[in-house]
Amino acid sequence: GFSLLAENITKVKQRLEALAKEQIGLELLQKRLDVECELPWELISEKTVQALQEFEPHGAGNVMPLFGVRRGRLLEARRIGKESQHCKLVIQPENNPKQFLTVLAFGMSEACDRLPKDGVFDLAIQLKLNVWNGKKEVQGVARDIKTAPHL
Repeated sequence: GFSLLAENITKVKQRLEALAKEQIGLELLQKRLDVECELPWELISEKTVQALQEFEPHGAGNVMPLFGVRRGRLLEARRIGKESQHCKLVIQPENNPKQFLTVLAFGMSEACDRLPKDGVFDLAIQLKLNVWNGKKEVQGVARDIKTAPHL
């Protein structure tokens, strides 16, 4: 931190803004996610989640891994949460209609509106195991969802 006289606040603010415009390029302003690796659909399983739990607890020095999952086809999207501020997606691999993954997109309610049913997407997700009423389900928690490029 630093201190300055009140009459200099405007000058300092203008100078800091000018320096920021000179030194900060567009690439620094782009949102960026650090994905650990691409996770093949066949590895999205309870066994994988259990292996990841061996690395807990997660925190500032040990972040929960973020995986890239490619070419998920949207089967269902609906708003959830007290104020409908989240989106719950059901997706499946484009080439395996027998596998499904529930993905929770917290704070991304707009995804429910912008993602077309049967559209194909790439996702950045964290994996978790949801246990409810004795039933276990592997789920993804979305950090980003993008339309997959056409093959």
